[in-house]
Amino acid sequence: MALVGLGNGDQVYKQTFVTDSLGLPHVVLARHTPRAAGYLVHDVAIRRTRDFITARPRPRAFVREGLRRYGRLRERHLGSPP
Repeated sequence: MALVGLGNGDQVYKQTFVTDSLGLPHVVLARHTPRAAGYLVHDVAIRRTRDFITARPRPRAFVREGLRRYGRLRERHLGSPP
């Protein structure tokens, strides 16, 4: 295996796997339709929100704790994911 993408974010656990850093472009191919335009707006909003949160320690900690709590509740009520 030559390349493994570890996804967005700079997590501590990812640093144990890192041997090099390579920026990957985000590319979206779309037709000129209302649906495609809606997807692009949606995609940009999600990426900007993610970038805002991951660049700031306090919002990032708040979101991570919320996701952690959601995961515990989900496991308690639905069981562990497959």
